[in-house]
Amino acid sequence: MNTIKMKGIAMQKVLMPLFMLLLLSACDKRTPDQIYNAALDAKAQKKYDLAIKEYSQLADKAPEYEMLPKALYDMAEIHMNQLSDMDGAIKAFQRLANQFTHSEEGLKARFMAGFLLANNVKRYEEAANEYHRFITDYPNNPLIEAVQFELDNLGKPIEEIPTLRGLITPPKDEVSQEIDIKVQNK
Repeated sequence: MNTIKMKGIAMQKVLMPLFMLLLLSACDKRTPDQIYNAALDAKAQKKYDLAIKEYSQLADKAPEYEMLPKALYDMAEIHMNQLSDMDGAIKAFQRLANQFTHSEEGLKARFMAGFLLANNVKRYEEAANEYHRFITDYPNNPLIEAVQFELDNLGKPIEEIPTLRGLITPPKDEVSQEIDIKVQNK
């Protein structure tokens, strides 16, 4: 009997906050402009989690809102730059690219999703899929050359990419740095 009672209490603790959150979001009478501005204000105040919450709410409440592509791009950049949350950034970029394929933000988002997948989280197959979608969706875009370069070099270390070889010198280890310093001091 005690376990049933405990499960009921645990359920209440879980369901009550969810119910309250649902109730509060249903009662939000703000216009899309007000939600967008609230997100911008939260970002300006460095309340990044709140900004993301506002942008997400805007996307759910007003999928046709004219500023939504910019809002979703901004949300992805917050994930990427302020929170170092690459998976969150990738999801936001993909959502934007899928929902607004023919917008400038959608184009940039498709590229960025592929770029982050390839270069930050090293999920090369997913990156290739994003890059192939970019080529399909934007066959005449000037970024095609960069996309093709990325595809041709997915997963390769910089040293193995002929056009990049020699651009980056390997860091000296402490011993060789000490030798250089001693030689210079003599």
